[in-house]
Amino acid sequence: MMVPHLQGTAKAFGSRVRVGKLDSDKYAQAAGKWKVQGLPTLLLLRGEQVVDRIEGMVTEEQLVPWVERHL
Repeated sequence: MMVPHLQGTAKAFGSRVRVGKLDSDKYAQAAGKWKVQGLPTLLLLRGEQVVDRIEGMVTEEQLVPWVERHL
């Protein structure tokens, strides 16, 4: 359900922001490192540092301003 919203957000920012998705079952160690408990969880990272997080379903219209606040 999140994929179209992530794709739209990635398109909105172009090369300024990298958008990725992680399978928390396959990469449980990474999910644990970033304390992912509920799905979906969106993390805004700068390097490996978590700058902000959102848990639950969000739309592209919510994601774009969320990312912009941290640029």
